[in-house]
Amino acid sequence: MNCKYCQSENVIKYGKYKGVQRYFCKDCKRKFAGIDTIPKMQYPTDQVGRPDIENFEVAMKRDGRNKGIFVGFSFSGEAEKEVRRIEREEGLEIDLVLVSDIVEKQLNGRMK
Repeated sequence: MNCKYCQSENVIKYGKYKGVQRYFCKDCKRKFAGIDTIPKMQYPTDQVGRPDIENFEVAMKRDGRNKGIFVGFSFSGEAEKEVRRIEREEGLEIDLVLVSDIVEKQLNGRMK
């Protein structure tokens, strides 16, 4: 494993956070998740808006990610428009996932 910031090989495992393995670079002193980890955001609010999507886009670019998953209870029309703009203009892929869809899939899987 190389550091995703300075590409150093002087990297050690640094525990797990929410089930995701974390690493620490002894050279640049930065912590990071594995390079194949998809960023996720969860908001316990009623509706995710455009500013939330814009912040997520910035985080994806900062981490060098092309794909991300945004989990929310609901998404405003402006948030959905912003995702389409980002996909069209920036070439990033953001999947909007509703909490209700996750719960429904889990329940359906248990009832079979």
